[in-house]
Amino acid sequence: LLGNVSLFKSDAPAGGEERIYNLSTAVKVLPERGTFVVAVNLEKPTGLISLRIRWFAFRLGELSKQLKPQDRGERMLMLNPDTIVLAPKAAAHLSPVFVNMPSEACTFRVIDPEGGTVDQNGLYTAPAREGAYEVRVEAVSDPTIYTHAFMIVTQKKKEE
Repeated sequence: LLGNVSLFKSDAPAGGEERIYNLSTAVKVLPERGTFVVAVNLEKPTGLISLRIRWFAFRLGELSKQLKPQDRGERMLMLNPDTIVLAPKAAAHLSPVFVNMPSEACTFRVIDPEGGTVDQNGLYTAPAREGAYEVRVEAVSDPTIYTHAFMIVTQKKKEE
């Protein structure tokens, strides 16, 4: 449970152990990049090294259209995986997944100039410095078809 956990106190199982984290959140929208940044501040240390956040994006005024099932065959590019936790100077491979379009070449680019490197085959090499870094991946035939991956560089071992 995250956020104002007092809203779920009646749902807690009797005698069961439940992970509850008190936190505050904020979102900064970056329309020029077509992305946003989420900030999470935990009130107490938890030992967590990562936190998966699920989100939904929609354009104002189009929410009712987006809630209806659509099969427009829209071309999309996704990554597998889209978030990777790795040690400083370690490497990991990003694999593009194409939806409603044939597989094709992609360009890979690390957004932060000090955020490591990525070659044109999708092999990301982390910098020596810990942090969270963003990689943008675009379809060569149409750069408006793109996605992002996030690299969490840390000395800590990945939580089970």
